[in-house]
Amino acid sequence: MKEYKIVEVHDSENGNFIVETYTDSFAQVVSILGRYNDPFGSDIKSSTLLTKSGDGYIVVGTIE
Repeated sequence: MKEYKIVEVHDSENGNFIVETYTDSFAQVVSILGRYNDPFGSDIKSSTLLTKSGDGYIVVGTIE
């Protein structure tokens, strides 16, 4: 079973903040990454998908 980490950088009035989500559900990964292209507006500046490899994570891709 794969383990994923999603790192989202959000833009707010007080500056940027980071949201990290850990999951083993690919469906949840797709749902979270889909928020980047919200047609009603999104405060997400970038989203990075990482997958577990050994004791750490490797970057699969980034949406900017």
